[in-house]
Amino acid sequence: MHEIKFELKNGKLYIIIAIFIFFFLIGVWVLLHSNSPSFDINPILVKISSCISLIFFTAVIYFCVKTILSKRTGLIIGENGITDRASLLSFGFINKKSIKDARVEEIEHEHYLFVELLNRDKYLNDENDYILRLLRENIKKYGCEIVIPLSNLKSSFLEVEKAINIVFK
Repeated sequence: MHEIKFELKNGKLYIIIAIFIFFFLIGVWVLLHSNSPSFDINPILVKISSCISLIFFTAVIYFCVKTILSKRTGLIIGENGITDRASLLSFGFINKKSIKDARVEEIEHEHYLFVELLNRDKYLNDENDYILRLLRENIKKYGCEIVIPLSNLKSSFLEVEKAINIVFK
């Protein structure tokens, strides 16, 4: 068996693009009307701030469109282990040799992939502070080190569960 890849959904990115286009249009309107007497502020200051905001909104829109056009994999399950890129709090590559158990469960109508590690202390000592806090919070809340949300993936939780069963059972 090779690796099974699950792509990420892009729905939230479309919403972000719509919001930032709205703010971009407001910035263009302010830039075009900066000499209007309705602004009590220095028109040069208004133009400078409008240009900076337009650059910022353009950059965010560009990176969101670039992300949508690229095929992003959120979760890769393979013979060597699991690669998690499904959320902002993603863990990265988890070697199969260090995984004790992997299972899919539903909590409050959301499906998650729970990954328990064999040597919990090794990961707690090796990781940076950000990952360390995340691991400790997951252990306290779920009793498991790594919790991967499956709601960000295009595929159903049944497909992920089938892939986990093939690799880890």
